[in-house]
Amino acid sequence: MSKLPPRLTAGVRSFLHLNLHEVRWQEHRWQLLIGVLFIALTATFFPHGQATQFADLREGDIYLGDQIIAPFTFSVNKTAEEYTRDKQLARANIYPVFVRNDSLTTSQFSRLQDFLTEIEYILDSISPDSIKTRKLQEVFSRHSTTLANTGAAVLLQSMKRNHLSYKEFLQQLARVARDLYSIGILNVERTALPEHTSKVSIRTGANEMVEELENVNTTVSLNNAILQKLREIENIKDPAVTLGYQILTTFLGPNLLFAQRETEARIAEAVGRVPLARGTVLQHEKIIESHEKITKEHLQKLKSLESEVAKRQMSEGTWRWLLPVLGRFLIIAVALGVLAAYLIIWREELYADLNKLVLIALILALVLFLSFLVKRFEVSEYLIPVALAPMLLTIFFDAQVGFVGTVSLSLILGSLRGNEFVTTFTCFMVGLAGILAVRKLRSRAWLIKAILFLGAAYFTIVTTIAFLLFSPVARLLDNLLYSMLNALFCPILTYGVMVILEYLFDVTTDATLLELSDLNRPLLHELALRAPGTYYHSILVGTLSEAAAEAIGANSLLARVGSYYHDIGKIEKPEYFVENQKGGKNPHEKLAPSMSCLVIINHVKRGIEIAESNGIPKDLRDFITQHHGTNLVAFFYKKAQELSEDAELHESTFRYPGPKPQTKETGIVMLADAVEATVRAYREPSVSRIRHIVSGIVAERFTTGELDECPLTLRDLNKIKESFERTLNGIYHGRIQYAGDAKNPFLREKRSAMQQNPNEEDDSDIDKEATAHA
Repeated sequence: MSKLPPRLTAGVRSFLHLNLHEVRWQEHRWQLLIGVLFIALTATFFPHGQATQFADLREGDIYLGDQIIAPFTFSVNKTAEEYTRDKQLARANIYPVFVRNDSLTTSQFSRLQDFLTEIEYILDSISPDSIKTRKLQEVFSRHSTTLANTGAAVLLQSMKRNHLSYKEFLQQLARVARDLYSIGILNVERTALPEHTSKVSIRTGANEMVEELENVNTTVSLNNAILQKLREIENIKDPAVTLGYQILTTFLGPNLLFAQRETEARIAEAVGRVPLARGTVLQHEKIIESHEKITKEHLQKLKSLESEVAKRQMSEGTWRWLLPVLGRFLIIAVALGVLAAYLIIWREELYADLNKLVLIALILALVLFLSFLVKRFEVSEYLIPVALAPMLLTIFFDAQVGFVGTVSLSLILGSLRGNEFVTTFTCFMVGLAGILAVRKLRSRAWLIKAILFLGAAYFTIVTTIAFLLFSPVARLLDNLLYSMLNALFCPILTYGVMVILEYLFDVTTDATLLELSDLNRPLLHELALRAPGTYYHSILVGTLSEAAAEAIGANSLLARVGSYYHDIGKIEKPEYFVENQKGGKNPHEKLAPSMSCLVIINHVKRGIEIAESNGIPKDLRDFITQHHGTNLVAFFYKKAQELSEDAELHESTFRYPGPKPQTKETGIVMLADAVEATVRAYREPSVSRIRHIVSGIVAERFTTGELDECPLTLRDLNKIKESFERTLNGIYHGRIQYAGDAKNPFLREKRSAMQQNPNEEDDSDIDKEATAHA
């Protein structure tokens, strides 16, 4: 039997290690807690109390299964729309209840009668009109109203003219009040009642009658009713109508009180009596035949059968009731186990990073929650943004994590939607399209690319499924419309969620790296102005690192952008670094070696401070601290040894503080930084010289253990060396000889010397160049 690859063997052992009895579970308690919480949360998204055997059937499709016969007699439940409509009808048939308050009516009418009697007594007196007017005004004032001169004239002059007498006028006011009270006056407005209300129920003692709402007055319509009845009185003039209106509106009030609690109780009782069932299916009755077109009636019968089966299982005991719940937890656990096994075996760094595990769980849970909402509101399943999770996982991590996450999501989403093959297939295929669209973000047009990829995937999937299920054309067009809307808005939603999660979890995506790669950004522009040599060096390191990262399958964009910022600390005191010394004096000549070493090493610390103040993400700040690792500043260390032969020197004083590179990308930049600085120290490096330098630096970094903590393999290092050599040979290619060069004695002499010693070049400044640059 052939042996497994070492990487796979180690991963399997790590995975199996979780199952051994001697494992310390506390080491994995947080990972287990995240998994348990995710499973519990996802289980709540399943429809409660419902089976899912027929959930993938759709109206208008052709049923391809076996004939279904009713195993027992059961009731056919109403659809949600039918049940809602019947409940609304039940509510509409209950009229608002109003109770006639006779004591309130008697009290209000008695006050009016007393007022009218007092007026009549004043008018019957033999006092002068001026005295009568004053007394009438006092009576009106006591009842919170006023008597105008025209009103007093109506009462006083009615005895002197052939008009309606004041006695008849007062009697007519009492009659109008009795008429309005006999009909009733509501204590609420019509707007406070349900819109469909056309009648009210009026209870007087033990008797109850239904009255048209338009025949009953409210506090607003009462004024119009008073005015209308006053104008119906014979021989009454407008001043008398105005006076009568003033009196009646002062004393009349509601006598029909709204019984809100009783009305709500009657509505609740009526709604409770609405039956859930609308028919019955007898035992052994055929429900649907194979290859029969599915109708609403078929779907409702099958859903009713599922509900009845679930109800009977629950009545059989607790164990039968727990089986569906246990099944949900198991299917989620199995689907999640696919992703967990991948992380444990192949991506141990992600499995150990709780921050990123929470991010993965949150992304998957977000899509599942949106699916739950789509199911809850009963809209098309093609509106579920299934590509959201695959695209986010690919953007935040890589295509491999995105693919495995898509597999787990497809299994969970299919079971969540009722074991729907269509949903699982759609999620998987659309997820793959999303992964392909965003697996390499190298331009800002990735949104358009994602929209096109998803649109093509949805069009292919929707039409394929429609042909497979013999779906009608109308349904096909609807599904295409919904899926195209999903393809349009899902990438936009992905971008919005990505920005939020980047901020919350401090994770750097390729989209952010694209923005930070702009050489016109203020920080890089300042580096170009203050330290042009370092700026040019950073660009070349970025070119080397990007090509090498491409060669070994690392994140080439991260390597390139990290190279741009790795020496940002040299903005301060750029003259202390040889690449910025334009043939002038070297300030290190006036410093002690230990002080020079401190200045050189300090550019790492200042780089971190500058990066943090400019909002550079942590993933890029790591290049600043790790691209030197714990290397020794050899030039100044040797110089210090020469100057202090007797004094004891601590080598750690002349070493960078680290840490060593932790990722492939930072390891590549460490090598590219040293290689570029060394090769640049030569005037015209040959191909063999470049090969010698690259091999020597890579070997030195490997043997000194600087690459021990990053996942670069020996195969990776060989590819990196080949990439460096290829790129450097392209940068420092041989110069084309022109005709005039032959006449130049300096060039002729130099070419002759190089032909005699092709591999020997001026090495006098190499060590000084490389170490001072470092």
